[in-house]
Amino acid sequence: MSSHSVAFPGAKFWPFDPHPKQAAGLLLMQVESLLYGGAAGAAKSAWLLLAATAFCTVVGWDALVLRRTYADLSNPGGLMYEAQQWWLGQPGVRWEGTNHRFIFDGAGTLTFGHLSDGNAHLNYKGAAFTFIGIDEAGDIPDHQLVYMQSRLRKAADSPLPVQYRLTANPGGISHIHLKETYVDPPNTLEHAFLPGTLEDNPSLDQEEYDKRLAQLDPITRRQLRHGDWDAVATTDFFETEKLQVVDEVPNLPWRWVRSWDLAATKEEPGKNPDYTVGALIGHYRGQYCIADMRRFREPPATTMHLIETIARTDGNRIPVVIEQEGGASGKLAVANFARELSGYAVRGYPSLKDKMERAQAFAAATANELVCVLSAGWRPLLVGEMQAFGSVGVHDDIVDSVSQGINYFGQEKTAWVT
Repeated sequence: MSSHSVAFPGAKFWPFDPHPKQAAGLLLMQVESLLYGGAAGAAKSAWLLLAATAFCTVVGWDALVLRRTYADLSNPGGLMYEAQQWWLGQPGVRWEGTNHRFIFDGAGTLTFGHLSDGNAHLNYKGAAFTFIGIDEAGDIPDHQLVYMQSRLRKAADSPLPVQYRLTANPGGISHIHLKETYVDPPNTLEHAFLPGTLEDNPSLDQEEYDKRLAQLDPITRRQLRHGDWDAVATTDFFETEKLQVVDEVPNLPWRWVRSWDLAATKEEPGKNPDYTVGALIGHYRGQYCIADMRRFREPPATTMHLIETIARTDGNRIPVVIEQEGGASGKLAVANFARELSGYAVRGYPSLKDKMERAQAFAAATANELVCVLSAGWRPLLVGEMQAFGSVGVHDDIVDSVSQGINYFGQEKTAWVT
């Protein structure tokens, strides 16, 4: 039995006493939203299971632990797999395989779930939990991180704390969101950051693990060995610090375009295909405003339906621009879109094979402080792509979409849309 049973009634089910850094995170029970983040090997995932069961013997404690995919949970080393090693067959613990849920002492519950696509968070629309934990939160889109915190609630007379707990290493698609929300600001009872390092985990062969981390590239090593949130892959192609962040679109007679970079590939476990991205971009006398961003991974039919829906929302006075590949096939693709979007101005923009050339006008406008961007949930994704633009193996679909829209304004001859 754990020596922490007095502070945490669920500790009687813990298979070991928490390490000092894990205990420090557990004791921050009145902090609603806490990120335990930093270096690899800091025993963050095990800490998440401890936190999720700290009050599991109390009626009303309903915990949810999430990862990006079901395979991430169930494969050896995954949280659900580890939890089964800890608790299957233990007295007082019942496992409901159909629901992927443990019930402790007939009271509190721990359920496992995943966020495997861009709309998976909506599966929890009507749900309510006292505790929500997300492992490897850097792999989860920031809009899903924000939404899932809204699923926390409890009865007005309940003595239980409500807790939102995240683990993450630097990097990943939500790096900027996590850094701006947890790492950079001072700690409060609303949001707090607990840094973790390899040295915080005495159970690990630190010397051997350190040797493996030493083989990584310098940026990734700084992220995973030292938990450095300022270490990001950047090519300095864009001067992102010169983006003009605004809370609302300036009141100017903008011309607008919805620029689409198409992928039409559904996300599947173990694969990381490109995204379809549609940026809403305004132009006025050399200034640009990025006012909206739609980003998803869906098969062709669903992609077309979503583009139609967004076009209706924008209105038929806003042109729809898609990349036009060379040759007859490119013209045919544009014609098909025009037919599907009958009543809307659909235009093909000639494809530029060199991505750097395609992005030159966008980069120049940014450097001259001529690009404003709405302070919205998708902004960190845009900034992240701009910072890493040109690096091998990173997505650049958002940059391609915005670049195409800005280039369109440099060449289009149509009347202004106001």
